[in-house]
Amino acid sequence: DGRSSLPAFRDLVPMNYDQSEYIQHLEAEVKFCKEELQGLKQRIRVVVVENEKLQSELKSRIVDQSLKDYPIHNSMEQLKVIHQAQTESLEAQLISLKDLSVSQKECEEVKVRLRHKEQQVAEALKADGAPRVAGLCLQCAQH
Repeated sequence: DGRSSLPAFRDLVPMNYDQSEYIQHLEAEVKFCKEELQGLKQRIRVVVVENEKLQSELKSRIVDQSLKDYPIHNSMEQLKVIHQAQTESLEAQLISLKDLSVSQKECEEVKVRLRHKEQQVAEALKADGAPRVAGLCLQCAQH
């Protein structure tokens, strides 16, 4: 008889009720666990923020202590002296470059005048073969 292996309907009702209670109990546990997990997450966030703050304060204290231990004033003075020397050197180089530029311009002007004089002398020599000074021959200009 295959019916004897299946539970009777009257036996299924209490079993169904028990399973329903068990499911409600599990759902309540899940809800409780979710709430606890949210609380833990919030506490972890607070701890992380506090940890970051403490690390920042510790770094600041270490830097402050390092600066107190290191003679920074002397280093700053040395840096100022080096900076001043470099500035003066660069200013001197700039002045030298300006002077060089002026000298190069004057040199070019003298070259132009020299070429002009050379042309005048060359033209005077071509004219009569005798060098001339201010339109006079060299002998007349000397007298």
